[in-house]
Amino acid sequence: MNMHSQQDTSVFFIDDSDTDNFIHQQFFHRYCKNYNYTFFNSAIHALDYIKIVLANDNLFQDKVPEYIFLDLDLPIKSGFEFLDEFEPLNERINHKIKVVILTASFNPADKAKSSTYKSVVKFILKPFTKSSLSGFGLRLKSQEELIINDHVVKNK
Repeated sequence: MNMHSQQDTSVFFIDDSDTDNFIHQQFFHRYCKNYNYTFFNSAIHALDYIKIVLANDNLFQDKVPEYIFLDLDLPIKSGFEFLDEFEPLNERINHKIKVVILTASFNPADKAKSSTYKSVVKFILKPFTKSSLSGFGLRLKSQEELIINDHVVKNK
């Protein structure tokens, strides 16, 4: 598990690829605002963490993620196996956590199966783009904020 940023809303990424996680981190830092993101390279570790947070909700309220970006092709416990175990946990908190499937799978059966889970709000093919992240409530930086950020980075 790798913590990054001290912002106001929590987002989890569950993906075993360090390269993909680096790309996600850079992309999120550039285009999304006010998120604290945590990376898990294992569905098992993510589930254990989520169970602890939900069991101690009064202590860890700020650690409950708003979104989970989930890869389907994971070792030991697949993304679908994660969803099978996660769905009842999320049901207990009225589906407060939204899951976005973020995968390299072009298999239409994967997309169809993912739509059977109440927690899943979007299916995105890797790599994600700014437009693929729009339309489901994620707070994106405005064009003006992006220009300001680019200017600040170039002048450092």
